[in-house]
Amino acid sequence: MSLLLFNLYVDDLLCELEASKLGCCIKDIYVGCVMYADDILLLSASVVTLQSMLSIRSEYGRKHDIIFNCKKSMCMAVGSKWKTAISPMLLDDVPIPWVKSIKYLGIVLVAGISLHVDCGYIKRQEAQLSPSDRAMRLDSSILANYHATVQKLLIRQVLTKPMV
Repeated sequence: MSLLLFNLYVDDLLCELEASKLGCCIKDIYVGCVMYADDILLLSASVVTLQSMLSIRSEYGRKHDIIFNCKKSMCMAVGSKWKTAISPMLLDDVPIPWVKSIKYLGIVLVAGISLHVDCGYIKRQEAQLSPSDRAMRLDSSILANYHATVQKLLIRQVLTKPMV
């Protein structure tokens, strides 16, 4: 299925999640479900709410014959209790593990008291470049500002991305 058709197919899921009032909001803007292509990111301030959102997602999948890949699904905690052991969330009755980092849209996000971006990942990728590609590598001043820039871009995407 093309990404456009997939987006149209799951648009009702985004509407259901928003109508449920579950997940995060910034002012009056619902940001509990962020979707880019076929990557769905659920944002919640509590595990109880997150589990409810996952249940809505599971039920939607059953009704519309969509199978969400539980093997590619994971949870990550950010905030003052990020190190606390949390029971796995369930998606289609399959436990979803809690992880310390995730790769989202090619960017490695790391759990902590606040959200961090792993700039070391960029350095490791750069080290694998061929000599000709290395000539075009990021200079250290750009890399030093990469962390703050990516966080701003992610926040901007969440705040300005239209719900398709």
